Amino acid sequence: MNFDDLFSGFFDRDFYESTKYKAYYNKDKTKVIFVFNTLGISADDIKVDFDKDVMHVVGKTKVEETGATNSVDYKLRLDMQEYKGFEFDSRDGYTYVYATLAEAPKKVEVKRIAR
Repeated sequence: MNFDDLFSGFFDRDFYESTKYKAYYNKDKTKVIFVFNTLGISADDIKVDFDKDVMHVVGKTKVEETGATNSVDYKLRLDMQEYKGFEFDSRDGYTYVYATLAEAPKKVEVKRIAR
Protein backbone atom coordinates (compact mmCIF):
# COMPACT_ATOMS: atom_id res chain seq x y z
CA MET A 1 0.00 0.00 0.00
CA ASN A 2 1.45 3.39 -0.95
CA PHE A 3 1.19 6.66 0.96
CA ASP A 4 -1.68 8.01 -1.16
CA ASP A 5 -3.76 4.85 -0.68
CA LEU A 6 -3.13 4.90 3.05
CA PHE A 7 -4.27 8.53 3.51
CA SER A 8 -6.83 8.87 0.70
CA GLY A 9 -9.71 8.93 3.19
CA PHE A 10 -8.24 11.93 5.01
CA PHE A 11 -7.92 14.26 2.04
CA ASP A 12 -10.58 15.17 -0.51
CA ARG A 13 -8.49 15.78 -3.62
CA ASP A 14 -8.96 14.84 -7.25
CA PHE A 15 -5.55 13.19 -7.33
CA TYR A 16 -2.55 12.87 -5.09
CA GLU A 17 1.20 13.42 -5.14
CA SER A 18 2.16 10.02 -6.51
CA THR A 19 -0.23 10.42 -9.46
CA LYS A 20 1.47 13.67 -10.58
CA TYR A 21 -1.11 14.52 -13.26
CA LYS A 22 -4.47 13.65 -14.79
CA ALA A 23 -5.76 14.27 -18.30
CA TYR A 24 -9.30 15.21 -19.29
CA TYR A 25 -11.10 16.20 -22.50
CA ASN A 26 -12.92 19.53 -22.50
CA LYS A 27 -16.68 19.40 -23.17
CA ASP A 28 -16.48 19.61 -26.97
CA LYS A 29 -13.42 17.31 -27.09
CA THR A 30 -11.24 19.81 -28.94
CA LYS A 31 -8.65 20.00 -26.14
CA VAL A 32 -6.97 17.71 -23.68
CA ILE A 33 -6.47 19.36 -20.30
CA PHE A 34 -3.45 18.02 -18.45
CA VAL A 35 -3.65 18.91 -14.74
CA PHE A 36 -0.37 18.74 -12.79
CA ASN A 37 0.00 18.85 -9.02
CA THR A 38 2.13 21.95 -8.32
CA LEU A 39 1.11 22.57 -4.72
CA GLY A 40 3.55 24.89 -2.94
CA ILE A 41 4.96 26.42 -6.13
CA SER A 42 4.18 30.05 -6.97
CA ALA A 43 2.26 30.38 -10.25
CA ASP A 44 4.96 32.79 -11.51
CA ASP A 45 7.64 30.13 -10.92
CA ILE A 46 6.01 27.45 -13.11
CA LYS A 47 7.37 26.91 -16.61
CA VAL A 48 6.10 24.57 -19.31
CA ASP A 49 8.23 23.78 -22.34
CA PHE A 50 8.87 21.01 -24.82
CA ASP A 51 11.86 19.05 -26.00
CA LYS A 52 10.80 17.18 -29.12
CA ASP A 53 7.98 14.92 -27.87
CA VAL A 54 8.39 15.53 -24.13
CA MET A 55 6.36 18.12 -22.21
CA HIS A 56 8.37 19.45 -19.27
CA VAL A 57 6.60 21.11 -16.32
CA VAL A 58 9.07 22.57 -13.85
CA GLY A 59 8.97 25.00 -10.95
CA LYS A 60 10.76 25.93 -7.75
CA THR A 61 9.70 28.31 -4.98
CA LYS A 62 11.69 29.14 -1.86
CA VAL A 63 9.58 29.68 1.25
CA GLU A 64 11.19 32.61 3.04
CA GLU A 65 9.58 31.87 6.42
CA THR A 66 10.98 28.34 6.68
CA GLY A 67 13.92 28.37 4.29
CA ALA A 68 12.46 25.31 2.55
CA THR A 69 12.26 25.02 -1.23
CA ASN A 70 9.27 23.41 -2.93
CA SER A 71 9.89 22.09 -6.42
CA VAL A 72 8.40 19.95 -9.17
CA ASP A 73 9.93 18.48 -12.30
CA TYR A 74 7.50 16.48 -14.43
CA LYS A 75 8.14 15.00 -17.86
CA LEU A 76 5.40 13.59 -20.03
CA ARG A 77 5.96 12.03 -23.46
CA LEU A 78 3.31 13.00 -26.03
CA ASP A 79 2.59 12.17 -29.65
CA MET A 80 3.06 15.74 -30.88
CA GLN A 81 1.23 15.03 -34.16
CA GLU A 82 -2.00 14.85 -32.15
CA TYR A 83 -1.75 18.49 -31.02
CA LYS A 84 -1.60 21.86 -32.73
CA GLY A 85 -1.04 24.19 -29.76
CA PHE A 86 -0.58 24.50 -26.01
CA GLU A 87 -1.44 27.06 -23.33
CA PHE A 88 -1.01 26.83 -19.58
CA ASP A 89 -2.16 28.45 -16.36
CA SER A 90 -1.30 27.80 -12.71
CA ARG A 91 -3.67 28.41 -9.81
CA ASP A 92 -4.72 26.86 -6.51
CA GLY A 93 -1.85 24.36 -6.42
CA TYR A 94 -2.43 22.96 -9.92
CA THR A 95 -0.99 23.71 -13.34
CA TYR A 96 -3.40 23.31 -16.25
CA VAL A 97 -1.93 22.65 -19.69
CA TYR A 98 -4.55 23.07 -22.42
CA ALA A 99 -3.52 21.04 -25.46
CA THR A 100 -5.54 21.84 -28.58
CA LEU A 101 -6.06 18.72 -30.64
CA ALA A 102 -5.03 18.74 -34.27
CA GLU A 103 -8.30 17.01 -35.01
CA ALA A 104 -11.18 16.14 -32.70
CA PRO A 105 -11.01 12.49 -31.65
CA LYS A 106 -13.12 10.22 -33.78
CA LYS A 107 -15.56 7.85 -32.24
CA VAL A 108 -14.38 4.38 -33.03
CA GLU A 109 -17.08 1.92 -33.91
CA VAL A 110 -16.66 -1.58 -32.51
CA LYS A 111 -18.85 -4.35 -33.87
CA ARG A 112 -19.32 -7.84 -32.54
CA ILE A 113 -18.32 -10.55 -34.98
CA ALA A 114 -21.36 -12.57 -36.03
CA ARG A 115 -21.06 -16.31 -35.42
